[in-house]
Amino acid sequence: MVKIALLPDDTTIRACYLNGRLPERYMEDFSLTGIVVDRFEEACVLLADRGYQLREEEGGLEISLGTCQQLPALMSILTAHQIHCEISDIADTIYQA
Repeated sequence: MVKIALLPDDTTIRACYLNGRLPERYMEDFSLTGIVVDRFEEACVLLADRGYQLREEEGGLEISLGTCQQLPALMSILTAHQIHCEISDIADTIYQA
């Protein structure tokens, strides 16, 4: 099973999602991939209606997929409903010295 984060396009909320997910001693090259959307609430309802397994997390959701090959279909559903989405490094909100 593959899990990927679904987060709103808001750096403050993405930082909340990262809380507790960083390794104790992370390196400057740490990254965490997720899907960032412009209309988060609508995306959540749409994916739930389509039968995706969603788990609410602080600052976002985790989507459970059987395999990573299901990701393009998920992205297509969002874009077909005019929800801008992109796969992104959501750890870009942290200081990496």
